Amino acid sequence: MVRRLCAALVLILLMSGRTVLAQKEAADGGDYYVTGAELDGREYTGGMEILENGDAFIVSYQLGTLLYGAGLLVNDVFAVASGDAQCRVAAYMRSDDGFEGQSAVPGMPTVQTQRAVIMSNQGDILDMALSGEDADGNRISGGMLITTTSDVTVNVEQSYGGNTFTGTGIVVGDVIAVAYGEPTCSVAAYQVQSDGSLVGSWTNIGETRVAAESATPVDIVGSHDVTGTNQDGSRYTGTLDVSADNQVHAFTWVVGGSTLEGVGILRGNIATAAFGGEECAVMSYFIMPDGGLSGQWAFIGTDISGSESALLPPGKTAAEDLSGSYDVTGINPDGSDYAGSLVIDSNSDGATLGLTWTFGSNTPVEGVGIRQGNMLLVGYGPRGCGINVFSVSTDEMSGPFAQLGIDGTGTETAAAAR
Repeated sequence: MVRRLCAALVLILLMSGRTVLAQKEAADGGDYYVTGAELDGREYTGGMEILENGDAFIVSYQLGTLLYGAGLLVNDVFAVASGDAQCRVAAYMRSDDGFEGQSAVPGMPTVQTQRAVIMSNQGDILDMALSGEDADGNRISGGMLITTTSDVTVNVEQSYGGNTFTGTGIVVGDVIAVAYGEPTCSVAAYQVQSDGSLVGSWTNIGETRVAAESATPVDIVGSHDVTGTNQDGSRYTGTLDVSADNQVHAFTWVVGGSTLEGVGILRGNIATAAFGGEECAVMSYFIMPDGGLSGQWAFIGTDISGSESALLPPGKTAAEDLSGSYDVTGINPDGSDYAGSLVIDSNSDGATLGLTWTFGSNTPVEGVGIRQGNMLLVGYGPRGCGINVFSVSTDEMSGPFAQLGIDGTGTETAAAAR
């Protein structure tokens, strides 16, 4: 079953970025008159029908064209996702004679509202660990990234099972509603808990069942006890301290009496850290559906990340293992632009990827990467630089690591220090 959503919200979804009033029609119990206004002030009228469908609702909306959707009711908030590949989302509060609220579509961050929940803990970005089950009872776990786009709208990116799903959400009171599209439109309704976690449910259009889901803010700051295995099979123990400074995290390992400094980026429930010398840096790419890469990067000792896009040249398609040549553009932390090229090859160890960036006549920059589902995590710099890729849960973070010039990967687990 296709599933895609996350975050806390409730809404009714109708056309983009509008304030809508749905008034009960006396003759038909499930029919509503709809009046509203576009963002440019143009008014419109139409109709809406709500039908019970097991634990969920079927919603049809008529305004020149007919849209079908799925709805959830949480407290007095009604959340609806409707449409097809461009999935619309809306959030409505019950009134004495109907519903009143807002709606939005991806890429349209402006809606009108009365109240919003602060959803930011890192420069308008909230990283969360995701857990739940689908309508068939299968357990799911992964990460969720919520980015604030306006006072009342958010973008949501959910990753689990090697897949990434993106959606648009609206915040109404302490409820968040998110719609996901392509290939199936889905809706999720979540309530924000006192500890900042999200608890709610989700359903697909046409589905009679509702599945449960919860999301907990990811916090890796603090002291951790570390156990690991090197590439040669030898084992080690030590400690890891993580602190946050603006957009990036600082990592400090103490293993065998030696101290190792690193820099990390947290995206969803994946923490990526580069370690080694002062010139080491970390890159966290999302693998886009068209084969391109979109990411953030940071150097050891910095507190602001840069951004980078690596796109395939026109007419080229990505290999399954990401091998190939890419055109690179990026923005440095100081706001300046850069451009160059990137070549990705599979390393002989079969577990890692080799990356080489070229920027004009400068010396090429080499990196080592680990693919994890829809993400490519990279450490780059001089020989000896390494990369840790941690999957973060509520109890610990664990995952592989690799180093430039050393074949294969090791593993490391970091649990909260006792």
